[in-house]
Amino acid sequence: MTLQTGDGAYKPKYKSFFDFDKGLKDRLPEYDFFITHAGAGTIFMLLEQKMRVLVVPNTERADKHQIELAQYVKSNNLCAVCQNVSDVAMAITEIDRATQNLQPYEKVEFNAVRDLLRYIYE
Repeated sequence: MTLQTGDGAYKPKYKSFFDFDKGLKDRLPEYDFFITHAGAGTIFMLLEQKMRVLVVPNTERADKHQIELAQYVKSNNLCAVCQNVSDVAMAITEIDRATQNLQPYEKVEFNAVRDLLRYIYE
């Protein structure tokens, strides 16, 4: 297990880790699966690379967008989801079962300006 840390001061004591790495995308094949918060950028980058993902939303945020995104990927069968951080250990032991029948993610390109102009002029 290797951890990626964010901007905070916490540094893991018992696991190997590295600071946020913009080059992580190039190293994805080194890992079996990923555990991530429910950040859209992270989730969809991993899905585009066909990685197995366990999503753990931050339920303590004032806004509920992470909970909503976790519900979206779960209801669309794109990722394994663990709603409660205290259940992560169990979710890890079940990662193979939880990710074996997921739907492949198909990225849909969205260009708002192009689509709006097409709508206006067609």
